[in-house]
Amino acid sequence: DLCAQTPTPLKADIDPQQLAAAAAKLLQQQPSVYQLARDLKSSPQNVVNWLQPFLAANTIVPLQGEHTQLLSGDDDAGTSTPDPSHRIACIDDSKTIQRQVRSILEMSGFEVLSITEPAQALTSLVRQKPAAILMDVNMPDIDGYELCSMLRQSRQLRDIPIIMLTGRDGILDRLRAKTLGVNFYLTKPFNPDRLVESIHKVLQGNTGEA
Repeated sequence: DLCAQTPTPLKADIDPQQLAAAAAKLLQQQPSVYQLARDLKSSPQNVVNWLQPFLAANTIVPLQGEHTQLLSGDDDAGTSTPDPSHRIACIDDSKTIQRQVRSILEMSGFEVLSITEPAQALTSLVRQKPAAILMDVNMPDIDGYELCSMLRQSRQLRDIPIIMLTGRDGILDRLRAKTLGVNFYLTKPFNPDRLVESIHKVLQGNTGEA
């Protein structure tokens, strides 16, 4: 009984015994913390706190790398490596936004490449080759529109989907972004579910507005 093994209660909208059974079943599917929290109708932080005793006792072993996916009782868990197709670049000079994006995406199984200096973005992107790029508009030295134009002119980077993640919500801003080849336009403050959803959509080749 998972609930009986830890003094930390998990706040959720279901009965504790049902919760234990549901958690055990979900963990067999190797979910991310974010997915687990969503399925258990709890918060990611509650789930992390609840899992700490199991992690300490090696009852549950997290997969290796920056992913926070969880694997229950698999001796081969330590052999997992980050998947380049799940590497997402976040170009934003705000450290607060970088922390928020990293927390949300890593809990959803993504690897995050944080870039706070847009002038150095091209070099980092060519070297790391992310599957998708999140980008702010208002940044020092090079703004998001200029950087987006440079990416679309790059033979190595022009096909990578771009999601504008910005506080600018004007119609002209959206039109300009679309003209430059932006795949999705997401405004701040953003909903974590919609951020993850927009990334999944661009990775599947779908475009639009979140």
